[in-house]
Amino acid sequence: MVVQLIKEKYGIRLAANSVGRLLAQLGITPQKPLHRAIERDEALVQQWLKAEYPKIKKMAKAEGADIYFGDAAHIRSDHHAGRTGAKKVRLRSSWQPVPVTV
Repeated sequence: MVVQLIKEKYGIRLAANSVGRLLAQLGITPQKPLHRAIERDEALVQQWLKAEYPKIKKMAKAEGADIYFGDAAHIRSDHHAGRTGAKKVRLRSSWQPVPVTV
């Protein structure tokens, strides 16, 4: 969308990855939209956060456990939803070609 806007407004054609890099340098990064159910009752959510969640958090801390949140909307434990950050490393390969005799 930004690439198209730059082309229309300034007549300059830029690659999408170039525009993404420039925007990132300006501190503008892609964000996931916030989706909330229409049926969500904010008062009940706040009540749960104040009354129930502290109990769950205390129990998890006592057990040395982590708390994960999910819903029934097609959750997969192996789902990859995008990029993550990590230190750039160079991988060494131990692969060696195997001679084939015919």
